[in-house]
Amino acid sequence: MAGREIGGHPSPGPISVLRERLTCGLEEQAGDDALDRANMLLEQVHRFLPPERRDDADLFRERLVRSSVAFVREGEGAVEKHLRATGASHLLVNMLCPPVEETDDQYLTERFEELRDGLYDLERIDVSNPSLDARLLSIFEGLLELAGALAIYDNGPQ
Repeated sequence: MAGREIGGHPSPGPISVLRERLTCGLEEQAGDDALDRANMLLEQVHRFLPPERRDDADLFRERLVRSSVAFVREGEGAVEKHLRATGASHLLVNMLCPPVEETDDQYLTERFEELRDGLYDLERIDVSNPSLDARLLSIFEGLLELAGALAIYDNGPQ
């Protein structure tokens, strides 16, 4: 559901704004293929939101974290899993940035910066190198843990 019209054009809904923010810089940092995988994940999350909660940004963020695990795991082949993990990790970094900036917890802030910088460092290396996959998955898992610590989702039983 779009927002009210401004100057004859409908304003984007909260999910559209969130999706744009989450993918900001992803193409430049990780490339077209990772951006495509990130958009696949975002579309999957949006598609499975209950119709009455399609504009619920908090639910969208929670489902994004939960769905990203299966999304990465279900990639067929090493290259596909790598692209999915890269795209999902960038989405998580962009999603976690505002709550990390708002927290007074020095450990969480430092952990986030370590994971974000590690992800960006991987981008500067030949990402087709399979030995980097373990580091990428470690960063991805660390971002998931951080999302739980910041109460973006409850990592208990569903």
